[in-house]
Amino acid sequence: MVLFQYFLEHQHFGPTSHPSEFEQARSNQLRSAKQVVQCLRSYHEAYGLRQIPRQMLEPTNSSLLVFLSALNEDDSKDAFVELCRFLVAFSKRFALAKEMLRNLENIVQSSRLTLPPEAVAVLDHRGQETSQWV
Repeated sequence: MVLFQYFLEHQHFGPTSHPSEFEQARSNQLRSAKQVVQCLRSYHEAYGLRQIPRQMLEPTNSSLLVFLSALNEDDSKDAFVELCRFLVAFSKRFALAKEMLRNLENIVQSSRLTLPPEAVAVLDHRGQETSQWV
C-alpha cells in the first residue's frame, strides 16, 4: 500500500501515464487494505478492542488513507468507518495514533473531502470512553 502511494507522490506515475498498471496497483492496494480490516476484526473478536497489538497501528493508518480516496464505494466507506473506530481506540493507548488522527483531519480539510456521517460521528466522540461508541 505504501509503495504505491510513494509512486503516486514522487514519480510521474498515474492513471494517464500507465492506465492498466495504475488500475492493477490501485486494486491491489484496496485489496491489501481490506485484508488489514479483516485482520483487525479478527483481533477485535478474539481479544477485544484494547488488546489489538501496537504493530497494527501503521497498517491501520495506511489502510485508512487508502480508503479515504475510495469513499464513493460502499464497501470502502464501511471499511473507512471501521478503521476510524480502530484508530480512535488506538488513540486511547498511543500518542502516535492521536497524531495520525490529526493528520487525517488535516488531509480532509485541505482536500475538502466530505467524510461519511458515521465516520464524523466516530471522530467527534474521541474523548469518550471507547465502550460508549464502539
